[in-house]
Amino acid sequence: MAYKFQVGDAILSGALTQEGSITVKDDAGGLQANIDRDTGDISSAGTGSFAGDMMIDGLMEVTGTTLLKDVLTVGDGITAVASDFNGVITVSGNAKPHDDNLYDLGTNSDKWRNLHVHQIDATGITGSLSNALTEGNGIQSFRYDGAFAQTVAISGSSAFDLANSDLRLSSSVAGQGLSLGGQVLTAEIDDRSFQFISNEIALSGNVAGDAIGLTAGVLDVKIDTRSFDFVSDAIALSSSVAGDGISLSSGVLAVDSAELSSSVFSDATINVAADAMVFLDANGAVVASDRLTDYAAAAAGTGLSASNGQFAVDLDELPADSVNVAADIFVFVDTSTPDNRSTKISMVDYAIALAGDGLVADNGQIKVAGAGAPTGIGDANATLDEGFNYGNQTLTANRTWALPTNDIVAGDIVRVKAGDLGGKKIIVALDPASTAGTGNIDGSLTSVEIESDYGAVSFMCIDDTTNGYKWRVF
Repeated sequence: MAYKFQVGDAILSGALTQEGSITVKDDAGGLQANIDRDTGDISSAGTGSFAGDMMIDGLMEVTGTTLLKDVLTVGDGITAVASDFNGVITVSGNAKPHDDNLYDLGTNSDKWRNLHVHQIDATGITGSLSNALTEGNGIQSFRYDGAFAQTVAISGSSAFDLANSDLRLSSSVAGQGLSLGGQVLTAEIDDRSFQFISNEIALSGNVAGDAIGLTAGVLDVKIDTRSFDFVSDAIALSSSVAGDGISLSSGVLAVDSAELSSSVFSDATINVAADAMVFLDANGAVVASDRLTDYAAAAAGTGLSASNGQFAVDLDELPADSVNVAADIFVFVDTSTPDNRSTKISMVDYAIALAGDGLVADNGQIKVAGAGAPTGIGDANATLDEGFNYGNQTLTANRTWALPTNDIVAGDIVRVKAGDLGGKKIIVALDPASTAGTGNIDGSLTSVEIESDYGAVSFMCIDDTTNGYKWRVF
């Protein structure tokens, strides 16, 4: 069975019902795989891979090594002789019994020799325990021999020592700032800065110097509240230092133009033809004044003119240039707004708005609708054009060719002709906007795949709504 316009090997999709055995051979005629029709036996010269479960009701015979990478579950038991496991069994994971407190490791007659573990967590241990444990932190050794006999020895570098069989503090525990007398540790202080009050170390009054006060052990900075204040325990300028025309924010003083207008200057109507303004002159960084008419004349750039302090658009000053309809924009008066405001639009969008029945807009140009010249597509992902599209290069990877949306209306036709697929395939798919909306191919599909060399398929748009284009294969 061959595909429409198929050249070379056929690639089948869907279910395949075969009467008779299936034999797969390589180019040299060697048998690679076989399914016998009468017995159902499957044989293969290669590796079998199963993504799901493999169920075996009979005997599984393995010649060679069996590698288990996950869980081995046995319903009855595993019996092995010496020749079956002759070495180390390594487990990368946990080993646990199937049921709690039911099975044994070894027997009374067949015991494991040595048990090497990091930690034992057991409900009970039967037998005797005789082992020496060595610890740090002053305990030199601890021994338990099963008969409840215990011995503690103190290391020479310990913080303790033994005197008359009593455990006491060693003189080495008294570090810097401490002294040990009669097994009592005492803190030593500099009485110029500290003093003892009710057996507690407190600051001495000597530490409070100029502008510093000491009350109940607390040091305070003394400030002049007319100029300073405390904000989050930090000294900050008081709001009272900011007079008329000055503002204070986050500790920074600045000229407040709002206060200047209300408290220093009187409100008045500006006369741009006669009034002047104050500004900081960059030449010498001095405050200067200038008439508003002079400012307007200096500020008017290309396309603007200034007269009596007022600006106006001057189209005569605009430079002449060539038009790029695919990228340029122009300004127009939008009468749909209450104030007929000026706005802008791209020439591409303007052309789309102008194109009526029988016309299409393409990057700012208006053309008569209909199939144009054939469009060749190379070894790449692409967007199809209305009309005839064909592959002109051998594919090196699967490629996606998207159905077009630009200037497409109901009744438009897109034809696709594959070239040499190179063992790959072409996926003709809806554009992302159609996929997100209600667009489809033949009612439910979002893509069609061409898997045969020089295969072909044609589409007609039956619905060009903005919520998703709908196409039909014919």
